[in-house]
Formats: sequence, C-alpha cells, structure tokens
Amino acid sequence: MERIKKVHGEAFKAKVALESVRGDLTANQIGSRYGIHPTLVNRWRKELIAGACTIFSPNQGTRSARKAADHDKLVAELFEQIGKLKMELEWLKKNSSLSTERKRSLIDVSDPDFSVSEQCRLLNLARSSYYHAGVGESEEDLVLKRHLDRIYTNFPFFWARKMVVELTKLGFQV
Repeated sequence: MERIKKVHGEAFKAKVALESVRGDLTANQIGSRYGIHPTLVNRWRKELIAGACTIFSPNQGTRSARKAADHDKLVAELFEQIGKLKMELEWLKKNSSLSTERKRSLIDVSDPDFSVSEQCRLLNLARSSYYHAGVGESEEDLVLKRHLDRIYTNFPFFWARKMVVELTKLGFQV
C-alpha cells in the first residue's frame, strides 16, 4: 500500500508553529490534535523562530514578497521568450518554401532582432549559400546534357561505355 504524502499549507504550518511557541501543549499533544508527527511540529517551530527576524526587517521585506518579486521576474522573462518565439514563427511562416535566390533576398542584414545567422537558420538556408552565389551551368555543359538526354531517350538500354561511343561520334571529347 502506497503512502500519500500530505502537503500542508503555509497558514496551517503557521498556526501549528504558533501554538507550539506558546508552550501550552507539548509537541506530542499538538501533533495528535492536528494529525501530524511531533517532529513536524518541532521543525515548524524552529523555522518560525529562525524566520521571525525577517518579518520586521525594513530592507528585506517579507519572504512572500521576495518570492512574488522573483516570480514576477521569471514570468516577465518567460513572456519575453514567448514573444520572441512568436516573432520567429510568424517570420518563418511568411518566408518558408521558397527558392534559394528568394530566401537570399529575404535576409535583412540591418535587422536588429535577427542576425544573418539566425535568419539563415530560420529559412533553412546554409549561411554559406547566402554569401556565395552559385556559378551556374556553362553553355558547353548544357549542350552535352541535351545530347545525353536525347541519346538516352532513344536508346535507354545503353550503358556508360556505349554512351561515350555515341558522344564521340557527335564530336564530343568525353
């Protein structure tokens, strides 16, 4: 049989600890009254006594106020991250499934929110592709490819050696 761990609220802990500090009852009596172990009563009493000095400190504020400030700071950071991710997602949706040339033209070097590296990553474009434009095909290669295509269309059973023979007949040096 599994034991379920009880979680006690701060108000309950404070109530038990204050009753223990009063000293009217022993830890065993308080524990049996509230259905908790006497060790917890003693621990909460010690925590109350140790933390009592921070209650009246003007510089520190209360513990819950510090927790609230930390919580607010964390929430602000998370909202900032969410906003940035939303911006990235909208930008990516707007610029997806494009040709390399079109992706290259979308990159804005002066954008303060996204570096060139981030923009390339979001566009799924290699950064080197942004900086280096391809050379393209030479006219000689295109003519050779057209002849290869024509030969293969007429004779799909030709292998590489037979293709070389046909191309040399046409005057190509392969």
